[in-house]
Amino acid sequence: MTNLLAALETEIDIVVSIFYANRLSYAIWNTIPGKFIREELEQYGVTYEDLQTYWEITDPSQAVPKVNKDHILLISAVHDQYVHLEDADKLWESWGKPERHLYNCGHAGIVLCRKKLALDTISFIRKKLKQLHEG
Repeated sequence: MTNLLAALETEIDIVVSIFYANRLSYAIWNTIPGKFIREELEQYGVTYEDLQTYWEITDPSQAVPKVNKDHILLISAVHDQYVHLEDADKLWESWGKPERHLYNCGHAGIVLCRKKLALDTISFIRKKLKQLHEG
């Protein structure tokens, strides 16, 4: 949701997206947690290409963010089994490579690295708010 809002909403000044998914179709088709949903879709004849087409509107990498690229922080977990780095890379690249932090953990790192996540997020927001008020 955060990334979709950043792609559509003009009233947002700063975005921090943590362990974000990009394409839901990718997550369903290519990750362990999506395995059972994929199996059910395949039983009804839905292909990966179909799913990509059906859910394209939910893909934030299809749009240029309305938020200034310098005010976006993307945080990804290198070993995430729920949100593959390949998919996170697609968003980061399509958005012009805004600031990004790669954590050496998996998806559970959102809990295990919560202090680092909080400090990185707060630091980024403070820095950007200071720039906004000075500018």
